[in-house]
Amino acid sequence: MKKFRLLFQIMLSVCSMVAVVFLIYAAVTVTETRTLAVKNAQKIAVETGARFGNEVKLNIEKALVASETLAGVLEAMAANPDTVDRDVIDEMQLQLLRGEDMFYGVQVVFEPNALDGKDALYSNYNEWHDESGIYSPYFYKTGGEFKGVNLTRERVMTREWYLVPRNDNRPVLTEPYYTEVAGGVTMSTVTVPIFRDSKFIGATGFDFVLSTFQEMVQDVKPFDEGFAFLVSHKGYIVAHPNKEFVGQNIMDVAQGDYKQWLTSVLGKDERSMREVVSPSTGLESYYLYEPIHISGVPTPWYMGIVIPMHKITEEADGILWLNVYLGVGSLLLLIGIIYLVARSIAKPIVQITEVTERIAQGDPDLSREQAAALDRMSHWGDETGVVSRAFISLRNYIVGKIDEAKRIGDGDLTLDVVQASERDALGKALQGMADNLKNLVANIRTSSEQVASGSDEISKSSQALSQGATEQASSLEEITSSVTEISSQSRNNADNAREASRIAAGARDSAQQGADEMTAMQEAMREINESSQAISKIIKVIDEIAFQTNLLALNAAVEAARAGQHGKGFAVVAEEVRNLAGRSAKAARETAELIQGSGSKVERGSEIAERTASSLGEIVESVSKAADLVSEIASASTEQAEGISQINQGLSQIDQVTQQNTATAEETASSSEELSAQAATLRKLLTQFRVDEGTRTYTATSQPPQPLPSGGYGEYDDESPDQADMGSGWPEE
Repeated sequence: MKKFRLLFQIMLSVCSMVAVVFLIYAAVTVTETRTLAVKNAQKIAVETGARFGNEVKLNIEKALVASETLAGVLEAMAANPDTVDRDVIDEMQLQLLRGEDMFYGVQVVFEPNALDGKDALYSNYNEWHDESGIYSPYFYKTGGEFKGVNLTRERVMTREWYLVPRNDNRPVLTEPYYTEVAGGVTMSTVTVPIFRDSKFIGATGFDFVLSTFQEMVQDVKPFDEGFAFLVSHKGYIVAHPNKEFVGQNIMDVAQGDYKQWLTSVLGKDERSMREVVSPSTGLESYYLYEPIHISGVPTPWYMGIVIPMHKITEEADGILWLNVYLGVGSLLLLIGIIYLVARSIAKPIVQITEVTERIAQGDPDLSREQAAALDRMSHWGDETGVVSRAFISLRNYIVGKIDEAKRIGDGDLTLDVVQASERDALGKALQGMADNLKNLVANIRTSSEQVASGSDEISKSSQALSQGATEQASSLEEITSSVTEISSQSRNNADNAREASRIAAGARDSAQQGADEMTAMQEAMREINESSQAISKIIKVIDEIAFQTNLLALNAAVEAARAGQHGKGFAVVAEEVRNLAGRSAKAARETAELIQGSGSKVERGSEIAERTASSLGEIVESVSKAADLVSEIASASTEQAEGISQINQGLSQIDQVTQQNTATAEETASSSEELSAQAATLRKLLTQFRVDEGTRTYTATSQPPQPLPSGGYGEYDDESPDQADMGSGWPEE
């Protein structure tokens, strides 16, 4: 399918346009045909409705004319009441009934005493006179005979056929109604007023059966499947092919849009047409309501004409299918023609495309069949021949450029690429590539020689550098050994200084602790001295108490002596109290003496403690200074050891760098030797390229594309198609 893509595009485009044009034509044709068919149906429906409407009108007006004629006679007779003969009037009515089959009955009703002024004389005169004697008979047909009955005043005054002429002074056509008289019939009544001196005196009219109209509509069949029906002013179905609808109000039968439309039709004195669904057939149908105007009656009846839409559009549908058959046949024929034309256009393009794809994949060789096909198409005089000749010229040009590219790839940079024209981008690119390669090879050759020379010098310098680095490494080892020994001694000094600092700090702490304890002892002696003074005060108080007690005891003894015999016991107690007070005073004095001696000793001890505390403070200060000096010595020794350690690390790093330099120098020397060998190899490889800038040149095989007015194979011009390179050939169609 891929190679026929253009073929199907052409077919699809042309067929699509033709199909669209055909569809538009068919749509317009069918639309116009349907429009004409609907207009024709409208015309037929109007003509049918008007024709049969006139027949209905004539039948109804026949009763109206008979009523008006009878009313005229009765008016003339009523003008001379003395000459009125009621029997003659009865016979007139019977004669009219006999003369017309569609008349079912006739009635003449006068107002009381309006006919001849003799109502009283005719009281119960016959069957159609009651006690009132008013002339209001009704004669009707039954079984081939004629009968008469009296229409009572009460009944008459409730009937439309009498009240409308009486009140409105105009004829009336009543709505259809059913009566059981004479076996039951559906009929309607036409009555007209009777005047005397322009004053209403009565009404007369005829009842006519509607079966005549039923027979009429049975024969109306527009478009074979259509039908007609008759509707009264208020919508009662007078006649219908389906007798089940007769007597029903059409508003009760209609539904949906049809019913809504009827509300605007009934009661209007104008023609109405519309497409609705028929309630009797259920089909989409065209409805016409043609008003039937009865002279002097403002309430028209309607002749309905119904035509199924599928019958109206039957001819249009036939034309549609005829167009479809013709269109499909024409389209199939056109597809065949377009296929042949498109194939003749697409096949050469497909063939050239396949060869082009093969060249695009890097294979410019042609099979014998392809070469023959190109040669055949190049002789054509149309655009395909021009394209074929241009393609052959293009292929020859590409083959030539491929040969030049091969020469350049083989190392021949001395050729001059032939330019097809000033705009030959490929030729210019190949020439630029050859020139750039020529310059590049020359520059590489010069650079390789410079690299070889430089690599020799680098090798010699690297060897000298390696020897110097070895000697430098030996010297660094000796320096590193000496620095290591100094670093060891510095670390020992730092350790001893830290130990001395630790011992001095301990002594300082001990001396400080002794000074603190001496200070505490001084504080304790001061507190003892204060306590001794307090005790001395207390003892003094006790001594005073003992003295007072002694006085009291003496007074008690004096009082006891005065008491005589009764105070002897009290005198003994007072004596004992005096003894105790004396002993207390003696003990207090001895305690005071001891406390006074202790206070003197405490004061002397406080002085000694103060001197000792002063000496300990001086010792603490000296020890602190010694500890600070030792700490500074230890810190300086530590810093010195760290500095020597850093010097040792720096020397180690210098030693490593020196060793690395020695190894690098050796590697550089080895690499320089290898680089020199690679440069020699590069010079040997560059000898493959010929960059002689002398007069020798190479003539390219490519030629500019030339038009071939007479065709040809390009490079196969001297060969037959059988000698061309065999390929896959044209794909099978």
